Amino acid sequence: MLLHQFFGTGEYDNRVAFVFKESDDLTVMFVRDQAILKEVWVSRYSEQAAEDMAENWVLGGTLGESDDERT
Repeated sequence: MLLHQFFGTGEYDNRVAFVFKESDDLTVMFVRDQAILKEVWVSRYSEQAAEDMAENWVLGGTLGESDDERT
């Protein structure tokens, strides 16, 4: 189930992030230019931590290793 959507603006308007919840599992999906770059399972963290990851991405943050890497 989709819990939250985050959208970038300005120079990051091509970025979107989604927070999903299935049972007790949380997943953050990072999207740029309509392509999924990475999905991260974050169940060991709180919903707030998942939201923070998503928000950081749309505000211009990086995904770590490489923003073009899919996992």
